[in-house]
Amino acid sequence: MSAFQGSVTAFMETLNEKDVLDLELKRAEWMKESYPIDVQRKTAEKSAHRYLKESAEIQFREMGLRSVIWTFHENKDGLKLFQM
Repeated sequence: MSAFQGSVTAFMETLNEKDVLDLELKRAEWMKESYPIDVQRKTAEKSAHRYLKESAEIQFREMGLRSVIWTFHENKDGLKLFQM
């Protein structure tokens, strides 16, 4: 973790005031409107199924709940993906 923080600090030191302001504006835009669709797609392709499966396993283990999970999203090529 200290290596990560050192990398972040080193990166931030390379930015000028305008760069920092631009990044802050982009962050505010993302927080207000959601992440850009390409970022959402990349995250969904990489992580969504695993997170949903882990959540369902916890709900079953701790509360006896059974879940049916249907996922649907578009990949970067615009192909609609669906799985259960």
